[in-house]
Amino acid sequence: MSEAKNDELVSREVISRIAKLARLDLDDNEQNTYEHDLETILDHFKKINVYDTKQVEPAYHPHDYENKLREDDAKPSRPPQDWLALAKQVKDGCYMVPKAVE
Repeated sequence: MSEAKNDELVSREVISRIAKLARLDLDDNEQNTYEHDLETILDHFKKINVYDTKQVEPAYHPHDYENKLREDDAKPSRPPQDWLALAKQVKDGCYMVPKAVE
């Protein structure tokens, strides 16, 4: 990575472009705040950029999680008539609902 200064990377134009892409309407005070925040973030990256990380594997998540899935066992349920009895309107064993599309 080149040794560009943050003020070369972060400018009013850059902040305006990011805001436009994010569909944000920023006033001058907010632009100044975001400009300062982005410079601070880039300073942190600059500090950690001095370390050699070529031998370090990427960490996609700070914790090693595994999905704990249960077996999908079929279990007895209520008869369909019990569920249909809860509906406002039923016709030929089916739920009747208002039209969604004309």
